[in-house]
Amino acid sequence: MGERFLAGATKKNRFRGENPEPGRRRGVSLSEPRVIASGHLSFSLVVNRTGPGCYGSRAPFFSGPDSRSDHPAGRRILKILAAIADTPSGPDTASVDPPGGPLATLLLIDHSETHRAQLRAAVEPSGLFDEILEAPDGIAGLRAVLDKSVDVVVCRLAVAGLDGAKLLPALQAQPQTAAAPLVFLTSEDDPEWRARMLDAGASDFFTMPVHFGELVSKLRIHLRLKRLQDDLRVKNETLGRLSTVDGLTGLRTRRYVDDVLSVEFLRARRYGNALTILMGDIDHLKKVNDDYGHLAGDAALRGVASVLLHDLRNTDVAGRCGGEEILVVLAQNEISGAKILAERWRSAVEEARFADPAGQAFGVTLSIGVASLEKGMASPEALVGAADAALCRAKESGHNRVELAGPA
Repeated sequence: MGERFLAGATKKNRFRGENPEPGRRRGVSLSEPRVIASGHLSFSLVVNRTGPGCYGSRAPFFSGPDSRSDHPAGRRILKILAAIADTPSGPDTASVDPPGGPLATLLLIDHSETHRAQLRAAVEPSGLFDEILEAPDGIAGLRAVLDKSVDVVVCRLAVAGLDGAKLLPALQAQPQTAAAPLVFLTSEDDPEWRARMLDAGASDFFTMPVHFGELVSKLRIHLRLKRLQDDLRVKNETLGRLSTVDGLTGLRTRRYVDDVLSVEFLRARRYGNALTILMGDIDHLKKVNDDYGHLAGDAALRGVASVLLHDLRNTDVAGRCGGEEILVVLAQNEISGAKILAERWRSAVEEARFADPAGQAFGVTLSIGVASLEKGMASPEALVGAADAALCRAKESGHNRVELAGPA
């Protein structure tokens, strides 16, 4: 007796078992295998749920003497099994998000109260949106998005107050609707005019009278695309942050600080602005690691970074440049003011107390070298070298000191 296996999922299964949860496809009972006999044929069809809203099926087909494909019963069963196997197993694409997914808001802009009611009645049963806002004209639509983030906008093109052509750039300029798909309802059927509107940022058009079923399907697609774009934007922002921020301290990375320093160096050279940098180093951090453990050393690094970040201006940039070294770029800051700031940082670090994993308190000190842009410095590297030389003098003089670089 031979045995064949078919795997897949079915949207339209001729067998009826338990009713699945609302919104999910109907299929064979999930609790027990079903045994079906027809003529001289028998087989068991086992259907398992493989994910939200979908089922995977495993159907052993036992071939008997009369189970040839030309047998009427055999043809019927093979047809059913083929339908099951041809439908791939996977998530239910009919829904935009599973229950408990992100909230979504739709804005309807239409001067006709009757038409707005019809649109609402068509969209609400789909469950795509948790909130549907209405506006009788373009100006009211703009007011609505000032206080509420909107995911999709459906607007009648010939709307009072501010028509769709003028409303389009206005909505794109608002942070709440800048990324929202803009769907227009219009009686205009000129392809060239529509092309211009699409180039200007319109997402879709529907010729009135609107087929509501098609509109809901398109809204589902636009909402899904927006959520994918939102997710991509968040991941890109996270990636950008991870690539420019040190994960341990929250300071910028060395590469980021070097780029900022290069720009500020050129700006200072061109416009004659002051430019000062600080090169700091935590004293005896290796001894902290040896005495208290590396987790304690990490706590010291985070604590020192927190002290620095607390006093930075928006235009200042501080970055971690290796194990325990910190480079701070102070744009438009004279060396005299930078020295005062460095002394304040040094004193704050000296007074701070940190704790090892066991709760034992300890402290560290900070040595800082300060250098300002001089006429003889031809590159950012020369400025960094001057600050590093001042830092070395601070360490050689007993640590926990601030030293200024001499003239180039």
